[in-house]
Amino acid sequence: MKTKFMSVSMSLLIAGFTLCACTEGLGGVGDNPITPETPTTPDEPETPTEIKGILSEISVESEGNNGVLAFTYGDDGKVTKAAYKSVDRFTGDSYEGLSCTFTYETDKITVKAKRDDNVETKVYTLTDGVVTKYADDYGYDEFTYKDGKLIGFKAWEKNEESGEMETDELFDFSWNENVIASYERYELNDQEEKEDVNNYTVTYGTVKAGVLANIFFYGGGVFELPFYVEDLAESAPIFDKLGAMPEYLPEKLVRTWKEEGNDVTRTITAKYTLDSNNLVTKVVVKVVEGENTEETTYNLKWK
Repeated sequence: MKTKFMSVSMSLLIAGFTLCACTEGLGGVGDNPITPETPTTPDEPETPTEIKGILSEISVESEGNNGVLAFTYGDDGKVTKAAYKSVDRFTGDSYEGLSCTFTYETDKITVKAKRDDNVETKVYTLTDGVVTKYADDYGYDEFTYKDGKLIGFKAWEKNEESGEMETDELFDFSWNENVIASYERYELNDQEEKEDVNNYTVTYGTVKAGVLANIFFYGGGVFELPFYVEDLAESAPIFDKLGAMPEYLPEKLVRTWKEEGNDVTRTITAKYTLDSNNLVTKVVVKVVEGENTEETTYNLKWK
């Protein structure tokens, strides 16, 4: 997928509950009994209340990529800013990275992404409340849904020489009821034939995904763990706007492809830690490819 800064408005629905209040009829006793009042009808149950956790921070700890992505929210609960700071593992010194601000309209979300003195504008187009297109100076992405579920993703990139748009990467998703069971990532040659095909199979556990599913299937690493936290700064407002996503978080992702004619397999596993509200507070990701193993820890803070 083309290089681009990405963002993170997210709130996780944990549970709903119904409150019910009722009043009792009154009666009296004596020589002249008081006629009981007509019993009042119990109040209708209130609308179920959504208990939401608002993600305030994601930090990452790895061998070469330590940093913190913090989110600021407005009174309406929408994220207004996402800013990343990298952290030196040895000195603890921090450095300003990508910073994004967001403007919301009915049919689009505009992102102003700033790094150093460079500012870029990115636009997410919404159709019936879900993201159907992303565009920046380098190209655009299109999202395809069926029965409310994301089944396709196509990235177009501007050719620097001709200025024309060319297909960059495509994703086709296969669902098994309420989860994405597998998907395919590939490019197309001039004859519209598939090239550089990558196949993915996904195994899920029992951890409810909520909108966090979008981090693993769209954010940063783009449909592949581990994600690069800084990239999430740009895609902040859309993680609850990608249509139906898997109900559970992935625990294992196996990617296979060919490299110089040889079969290559990369296995990615994720272990989750939850708090008493069932919010994910820690994710430990292990990537194994051949004899190489990498481990990354993500810590999530909620408010």
